Amino acid sequence: MTKTSPDQISLVLNQTVNESGDAAAGIQTTATMSVGDEFRGTLGSSGDADWVRISLTAGEKYVFTVWGTGGSASGVDDTTLTLYDANGSRILFNDDSDASNGVRFSQISYTAATSGTYYLKVDNYSDADTGNYILEAATDVFTVDQVVNQLVEHGWGFSTPVAFDHTNITVNLTGLTAEGRQLALWALEAWEAVSTLRFTTTTSSSADIIFDDNQPGAFAGPGQINPNTGTNTQSTVNVSTSWINAYGSEIGSYSFLTYMHEIGHALGLMHAGPYDGNATYGSDNTYRNDSLQMTIMSYFNANTNTFVNGSEYNPITPMIADIAGIWQLYGTPADVNAGNTVWGHNSNVGGYLGEVSAILFDGAADRNRILDENAPIGLTIVDTGGFDTLDLSTASGTQTVNMAAGGISDIGGLTGNLVIAQGTVLEKYVGGAGRDNVTGNDVGNVIKTGGGDDKLFGQSGNDTLDGGAGNDTLSGGSDWDQLTGGDGNDRVWGGDGRDKAWLGSGNDFFFDNAQAGSNGADTVYGGGGHDKINGGGGNDVFYGDAGNDTLSGGDGDDVLSGGTDWDQLTGGNGNDRIWAGNGRDKAWMGNGDDIFYDNDQTGTNAVDTVYGGAGKDRINGGGGDDAFYGDSGNDTLFGGEGNDILSGGSDWDQLSGGNGNDRVWAGNGSDKVWLGGGNDTFFDNTQTGSNGKDTVYGGLGDDTINLGGGDDWASGGAGADTFVWNADQNTGADLISDFEDGTDILKIKNITFAELSISQTANGAEVSWDNGSILLEGVASSAITADDFVFV
Repeated sequence: MTKTSPDQISLVLNQTVNESGDAAAGIQTTATMSVGDEFRGTLGSSGDADWVRISLTAGEKYVFTVWGTGGSASGVDDTTLTLYDANGSRILFNDDSDASNGVRFSQISYTAATSGTYYLKVDNYSDADTGNYILEAATDVFTVDQVVNQLVEHGWGFSTPVAFDHTNITVNLTGLTAEGRQLALWALEAWEAVSTLRFTTTTSSSADIIFDDNQPGAFAGPGQINPNTGTNTQSTVNVSTSWINAYGSEIGSYSFLTYMHEIGHALGLMHAGPYDGNATYGSDNTYRNDSLQMTIMSYFNANTNTFVNGSEYNPITPMIADIAGIWQLYGTPADVNAGNTVWGHNSNVGGYLGEVSAILFDGAADRNRILDENAPIGLTIVDTGGFDTLDLSTASGTQTVNMAAGGISDIGGLTGNLVIAQGTVLEKYVGGAGRDNVTGNDVGNVIKTGGGDDKLFGQSGNDTLDGGAGNDTLSGGSDWDQLTGGDGNDRVWGGDGRDKAWLGSGNDFFFDNAQAGSNGADTVYGGGGHDKINGGGGNDVFYGDAGNDTLSGGDGDDVLSGGTDWDQLTGGNGNDRIWAGNGRDKAWMGNGDDIFYDNDQTGTNAVDTVYGGAGKDRINGGGGDDAFYGDSGNDTLFGGEGNDILSGGSDWDQLSGGNGNDRVWAGNGSDKVWLGGGNDTFFDNTQTGSNGKDTVYGGLGDDTINLGGGDDWASGGAGADTFVWNADQNTGADLISDFEDGTDILKIKNITFAELSISQTANGAEVSWDNGSILLEGVASSAITADDFVFV
């Protein structure tokens, strides 16, 4: 059967609801509660009954429990519970939930037939039994608090918890054999290690707990209880020698678990369900997650429970609900592993747990024969302070770890055998050479793993994640995280917060989210390999480093640096700055006023292609034969060295070719062009009017300047320049400021010399035709002959 339980135990109740006035006895009641709540009420007089409204969902299974509280003088001792539908018709009734064990409180399990309103009626068996009660509504998957209510509140059948009234407990072990005594001492240490309790051995017959082994089987319990206060004055524990002979005498054996279980009874914890002696999962359990994974007071190993994800193992500590229950009875400790505790490899936990850790994780010899090394074990970590570490760096295989309180982890080749107690905060995890799947908690975690394809999830908090070698997956979660991919092809998610990532070697992926503002400003270093870095919101800084990288800034004012090799860089929205670096790069700058910087690399690897996109862009070329496209916006393009292609696109652009044989397209808008050194070519378009008025400086070299629509101004500069028009187009009234007769050429398409009109003006010779004219500034018209023209 497929098991479906989560990898985290729910911890607390939703809320406590107090009866306001006297709840009405019928569907007219105004008293309400929700699933997961406790309702605290009072049967104030003979014949009083309280009805409480609740909403249920069809197909869901629920458990409703009621018990008296406040002691026999103040609480209801013998309850009844009835479930009604929305019309007030009775569905189910219960008097005693565990009559065979003397529990006269009430419990109903019910799978809702329809969604909607139901009613719970709280009454007492004799009608004259008045007092206080608690009504609990739960799903059939209990939270820790709901299990604690079974262990502490209603499992004994008293209207009060049962416990000693002091925490310094005396124990008499004289009735035990040497093996039984050692097991008892380890089990007492296990309870002492997680609580405020302190145990002292004595030979007195008036000790708080008397241990013996002369009766068959294993049993324990309080023996002298005040029913009004719940105070217990003495308990007994019996585990027979035949039990130890059958089930072992080491930590990890079923005998050790038995001793912890029976001491739990002696201290005031009841079974996890309405059973005693034996039980079958599926018929005797009340809730689906009743197992040793939750409490050592359960009768069900995790592997026999068809809901819980767990292997067969014996706990070697009290488990999460046991710890919460003992804290409820004897107070919450402040000093349980309160320092900087290390669990696992190089553990500094004392006592038997320290010895077990040394054997399992440090390769220490079991000189004292304390551990049954063939027995699979589980435990709950409880820690109340300090900077704490779970170090599984020497463990092999796959480790799946949930560092959160209530988290369930799979370690040492088992499933569901490590639980984190309520209130426990683990700050650091260290993994080994296998595959680690680690989920952090809500503080700033440090999670570092070694080889293997690891999955690390930081959750909230300023986390530091290091995947080490292997093809890892890292997710920082919220807040300001530092993420290191290491060797291998890694996938890294930054999440919310101002994150830094070092992707390392390998072909890695980085994924940002849409968070904007200062908290969305991420910094990513690609490292070696062909990386893909995808930005979201925020002003990000991305470095591709070595390899053919793909960088996408997304929204925000981003900085992209391709590094070496052939990169693809996309700025996205915002005012971005982009550095191409070495290699044959392509850049799409996107929306916004962007800046592109090339370097001085030359040759075929230096051929960059840049698309400015919308906005006032500045594209700075360096070495290499580059192609720059300004697109829309008033752009500034510098070709630099090399034989470059510059295209201004729409709007008013400034284009500088630099050295090399460049080709420059002005596009729409009133553009300014400096062709620079080299034999350059300029292409205008047919736009007319003020937006088509271009200014072109040819510079050095034999340039070809094609003038289109608009009243253009051109200077060929040094060299034998060629100025080109198409007579079929409206070319406007153009001016050539430095035409050199006998050196420069006027090339006009679709016309002959005879169709031209050449005249003298105050500023120079004017050549005109039907669709345009040329003013050759400072040139006499008599000097202009057919030899100055080329007609095609």
